[in-house]
Amino acid sequence: IADEIAEAGAGIAVEPDPDSIAQGLKKLLSDNARWASMSGKAAALAREKYSVGAMGERLVRLYEEIVDREP
Repeated sequence: IADEIAEAGAGIAVEPDPDSIAQGLKKLLSDNARWASMSGKAAALAREKYSVGAMGERLVRLYEEIVDREP
């Protein structure tokens, strides 16, 4: 998911350690325009790829693929 977030410009990816997380937060908190832009892009990404409807569509496609593979 980090790659999708970075590609969409919806956030920044940091290493999972306290210092990296703190630095990432400081970057975002010090740049309101960047934070606002990323917030909007994050909301759009969530609606597009992770909404109930989007996840339902993925699940249906998965089931269809499984059924099509059966002999």
